[in-house]
Amino acid sequence: MEAVLALSPITTWEDSSSSWKISEEKNVRWTGQSNHLAKTLDKSINQQLQVHDSLAAEKCKIVASNQWLSTGLECWIKSLDSLHQVPWSEEKIGSFLVQDSLICQPVHMSMQPNIATYLTILRTCSSTKAIQYVHLQLVESGFDSVLKIATCLIDMYLKCGDLRSANMVFVRLDVKDVVIWSLLICGYVRHGLFAEAIQLFKYFQMECAWLDEVILACTLKAYGNVADLVSGRSLHSQVIEMGLEMDSNVRSALIELYAKSGDSGDLDITFLRLEREDLVLWSVCMSNLLDIGRNGDVLKLFEQMKMIGMKPDEVIFVCNLNACSRLANLFEGQQVHGQIIGCGHEVDLSIASALIDMYMKSGSPLYAQMVFQKLERQDVVTWSALTAGYVQHGLYEEALELFIHMHQQGTAPNQVTFVCILKACSSLLALDEGKSIHIQIIQSGHEGNLFVANGLIDLYGNCGSIQEAEKIFNNMMVRDVVTWNSMIAAYVRNERGSDAMHSFKNMLQAGLKPDSVSFLGALQACTDMSALHHGMHVHSSIIDAGVESDDFIISALIDMYSKCGSIEDAFIAFQRWLNPDVVIWSAMIAAYVQHSDYLHAFSCFEAMQRAGVYPNSVTFLSILSACGQLGHLNEGCFYLKLMVESGITPGLEHYNAFVCILCHAGLWSAAEDLLETISVTSNLAGWTTLLSACKAHINVVLGRRCFDTILTMDPQNAAAHAIMKNLYIAAGMQNNSDNIDASRKFRNLWKKPAKSYIEISEEIHSFMVGDTSHPDSNRIYQKLKSLNKQIQELSLDSPERALATSKDSVDCGHCEKLAVAFGLLSTPHGATIRVSKNLKMCTSCHADIRLISKIELREIIITDLYCVHQFKEGICSCESGRMP
Repeated sequence: MEAVLALSPITTWEDSSSSWKISEEKNVRWTGQSNHLAKTLDKSINQQLQVHDSLAAEKCKIVASNQWLSTGLECWIKSLDSLHQVPWSEEKIGSFLVQDSLICQPVHMSMQPNIATYLTILRTCSSTKAIQYVHLQLVESGFDSVLKIATCLIDMYLKCGDLRSANMVFVRLDVKDVVIWSLLICGYVRHGLFAEAIQLFKYFQMECAWLDEVILACTLKAYGNVADLVSGRSLHSQVIEMGLEMDSNVRSALIELYAKSGDSGDLDITFLRLEREDLVLWSVCMSNLLDIGRNGDVLKLFEQMKMIGMKPDEVIFVCNLNACSRLANLFEGQQVHGQIIGCGHEVDLSIASALIDMYMKSGSPLYAQMVFQKLERQDVVTWSALTAGYVQHGLYEEALELFIHMHQQGTAPNQVTFVCILKACSSLLALDEGKSIHIQIIQSGHEGNLFVANGLIDLYGNCGSIQEAEKIFNNMMVRDVVTWNSMIAAYVRNERGSDAMHSFKNMLQAGLKPDSVSFLGALQACTDMSALHHGMHVHSSIIDAGVESDDFIISALIDMYSKCGSIEDAFIAFQRWLNPDVVIWSAMIAAYVQHSDYLHAFSCFEAMQRAGVYPNSVTFLSILSACGQLGHLNEGCFYLKLMVESGITPGLEHYNAFVCILCHAGLWSAAEDLLETISVTSNLAGWTTLLSACKAHINVVLGRRCFDTILTMDPQNAAAHAIMKNLYIAAGMQNNSDNIDASRKFRNLWKKPAKSYIEISEEIHSFMVGDTSHPDSNRIYQKLKSLNKQIQELSLDSPERALATSKDSVDCGHCEKLAVAFGLLSTPHGATIRVSKNLKMCTSCHADIRLISKIELREIIITDLYCVHQFKEGICSCESGRMP
């Protein structure tokens, strides 16, 4: 019992400034084990019972003066009774007890307040400290052991959430009745301490032979929440013997017991045994069936209810709509809707909200909107339900318009509304609108809400305002796993992988258990930086957490190992899954394509089909990309046709991949015609692909048409200017190149800065364009100077390098060469160097690093935006990829 009552970390009477102790010990007349435990606990509680200096001072004042009420006591009680409905703070209670000016002047100075007075005062208390003021007087006067007073004390402490103080009162009692026991047991259950409630119930059985309905109902509820079916069944037998099975609270607790224990058989039998004309019982049974995921059985129960002629109420209709919603069963939902109309409940706002949710989750947003519009009035719940539905369906602009309309109607949003609309703004990258909503959140006092704060972090992180996201994160008093996940994702989106990994480590140090989303974010950060050793540590944590069997985790691990240049480890991760599904197969195929290992990519695709796993759109995208890199037109046509025959509609990315195939085959007109026939108003990626191919093959005429087309879609496209400028340079048209560059500068257009990462001794180092901020910057540039001299002496400049002019080199910034030079200086001879870059490698760096691998006798792996380049002995894998 000591373990049950000595709870932590529940509020205690404690302050470091001063303390006072109750020195007297009472004789506890319990017998056996309970007597021994109670004495032990009583001693420990006496040592912990402490209050503030101010409380001690007032105690001394009362004891010293002994000036209590006499004839004025009746006046005092009357004034208390008139204020009984007003919650009192500790300051009011203290002053009321001590200051004579607030009460009638006493006549008989020796008279003390009676039990009725203290009960009245206790019932006005609104906080633990206020109760403690009164409790102090009760201990001094000896009234604390009176059963009525103790019962009221325990009840008030429990209502304030102070279970420890309630326990102190309970343990010090000489005599305890059933009401006292039931108060404490039910208090434990109400606060979610189910195991402790069960333990206390066992001690109660030692002391008392009588069980009442309240204790039985609470204990059955506790057994259900800990899934102790054996003990629950035993107590159910006692319930039957006592004839209490038909008590309304006991019936509901029995239903909950069998539902939460997962015993559907006993649940059905129990329900059949009970009085079935009680609507509350039907709703309790349906609610618990929903809790355990038996949504279909809820609908069956609803049909049975109709068969015996019972008329559902609002609660039962909501339960059934929720079941239809979870099953996405539009037909059944419409049937329930028809009955709701027949019963005249359609105007009920809770039912309307459930209807909107059901139609949204069943894929019918139009019906949901019709339900909303037919309402004579809408409350914040119905507005929020419709907003949430729009967000679920990706109708973000509609959600934003609805929020504006809601504001115009004068309905104040709640936290659910704010969370949904923040998600819409985040998805639309609507930063200005998001900032405006943030102001409303502050004004309405919702900024401290955990879910709203998480939504704000996601908004600012997704819109590139990482400093605002950090500000919100740092100001949060409470953070959950979602908070950390949002911050990690924000860092990853904004190419701050080191900060993402730092946040991941801080989350672990904070004692939070990462979930799959946490691991996915950490793995993506490692992938972006080619941080192989960090990725291995994350993989180890994944194994320890037992989430390695998650499909998306396995897929992310394959991608991480692949882009860190270790295709062998990627394949090992793939093999750990005995029956890989299409997600894992697709990840492995994509890994081979990234490494230009086309032979294994096509072999893996065939093996997947032999295993009975059908490819999806992601799988076909990788295969089409491989065909594009190889220039295999016939194979590309075959796989595109196979995709359509498999029932998969090609998306924009598939057509863009086919454009690449046509370009490698030299079919320029066909590629241009395909882009023009695609019914997409802004296909920047496709036209940029064609422009890049024109640069590679020095097709100036078509390249210019592509450039002009891109500018009509996006006049501020800096990447198109850079590609067109380099195309003119490659064609020897320097004046045209200068004109393009002048136009870019006039419009103030700049490419995203190139950035490279390298992991040395498990520490991440980053390099920017023309970076001189690194502590070893002097040594790095000296190493580069030495390497450039050796490259020139070799006189092995290839045509590829000849095309890379000095201006191309300036645009690149050679950030990957800085990382490679630092790797050569910081690792032992012969060690593999792994570098990651956020953009595509330029031809100049590609040619130079290929020669550096030959000069230094090193394997150098560089992962750029499109490919994993493995340089070894002067050869790159992207040039000598294994072909089928």
